[in-house]
Amino acid sequence: MKKLVIAASILALAACAKPAEEAAPAAEETAAAAVGAGTFDYASADGAMAGRIVMNEDGSFEDTRADGTVATGTWRASEGQTCFTEATEGAAEVCWKDEEPGADGSFNSTSADGVTVKVNPVAEEATAEAAPAADAAAPAAAE
Repeated sequence: MKKLVIAASILALAACAKPAEEAAPAAEETAAAAVGAGTFDYASADGAMAGRIVMNEDGSFEDTRADGTVATGTWRASEGQTCFTEATEGAAEVCWKDEEPGADGSFNSTSADGVTVKVNPVAEEATAEAAPAADAAAPAAAE
């Protein structure tokens, strides 16, 4: 489950990036450039809400999962992947391969284990105004 949450977080960041106005780069380059700080919701392959991750510009993250558990740690983006390391002793870095974002900013991200999550950027206004409501609704959305 932790890997699913981390993967979704990575994808969400990629979706927030502004599209390049130059000639279209290779998909891997586009995804690598798209990942950045922001707030993202992520869902499992069946569409069930899995959580919300906040990726900060300082490289830290806070991942609130649908079951209410919270993970923190660090993240980095490199070569079309977003990688997360939880702040628990002995935690290994987990990387997710990010696909190119769609017109709405959403994208899929896939872990090395083959788990794919759909990542959706959360508008800044929605993050500031509705974060508590979204967190309370997350478990219900997963049912």
